[in-house]
Amino acid sequence: MSTSPRKPDGKAASTPATPSAGTTAASAGSVPSPQPRAATGTESKSKSNAKPRTEPDEIRRDIEETRGDLADTVDELARKADVPGQVKDKVHDATETVQAKAGEVKLQAQAKAQEALDKLPPPARERVEQLGTTARQRPLVTAALALVMGVLLGRLSRRQRASGSQGA
Repeated sequence: MSTSPRKPDGKAASTPATPSAGTTAASAGSVPSPQPRAATGTESKSKSNAKPRTEPDEIRRDIEETRGDLADTVDELARKADVPGQVKDKVHDATETVQAKAGEVKLQAQAKAQEALDKLPPPARERVEQLGTTARQRPLVTAALALVMGVLLGRLSRRQRASGSQGA
């Protein structure tokens, strides 16, 4: 019981045990030699489409242009890879936007305050202006007073709501 040679895929190879009629012993088990291929024309086309570069100055210009393109590409990739830098830029842009909006709101508030101040009678206006001057001179004291007043008003409003809901 003889085993026939196997191909890499596990199937039995189909090689004749003896040369058949019309073949010689040398060609029976041998692999046919490759025949020269006919030229397809693609090799000659790629060479014929390319401009012959005979001028060294032209080649140097092409090299410099390619270097410039490559430098631009590398810079772009480096910028895209710099995530901390991108975050920093976005934070900077957001900060500028917030500061601009805050400036606008400040100007609007000042305009509204001036309108309200203009509507007050002269004695009340003078008193408010004095309080404003004092607040600018002593900002910590003013902030502390505003905090205390806010807490007191908050407690009063809670008590009123609690007593209003019990009486209903």
